[in-house]
Amino acid sequence: MQILFLSVLFTTLLISLCLFVAFIHLEGQNGKGSELLHLVFFPYTGWGSWVYERCQKSGLKDLFPKDYYVYKHMGLLNIALSLGGLVAVFLMWSESFNYVGEGMEWAEETDNASMVGVGLLGDILIGVGSLIYGGILLVLWFIASLVIIALPFFLARSSKRAHLFHQLKKENEQLKSGT
Repeated sequence: MQILFLSVLFTTLLISLCLFVAFIHLEGQNGKGSELLHLVFFPYTGWGSWVYERCQKSGLKDLFPKDYYVYKHMGLLNIALSLGGLVAVFLMWSESFNYVGEGMEWAEETDNASMVGVGLLGDILIGVGSLIYGGILLVLWFIASLVIIALPFFLARSSKRAHLFHQLKKENEQLKSGT
């Protein structure tokens, strides 16, 4: 579990560093310090907020709500987080194979020749158990990844639809009042 925590922490720090460099490169001296702090310390919400502010500054009309940008970019960063966690899952799985071969070492130390079969059986069971452990880890990580990736995209889509529905309703009311 420590490997998973360190992987998530490392991925988050790497994302923060990339966003810091992008902010300095694009904004330079004109950027606000609060936006930079939000990007560095809370990158999963900061990136979408920063993109929304940049769109507002450029004068784009008919912007979607801020939460649309936050959720959309959070989903994109969660993909990177999921890939970093996948590396951790493979590292945890590979650690479980360290015990394969200890059964034969134990059997070789005994004087009884029939214990070699017990040692071989132990190695086979450890190997099969490691494969099952890895499969369970992969399935759990796949389910967790689906949730952390799909949920922000679902919320972004809901926000976009609500905004478009509100605009359509507003235009419909204008047409009714104009006739």
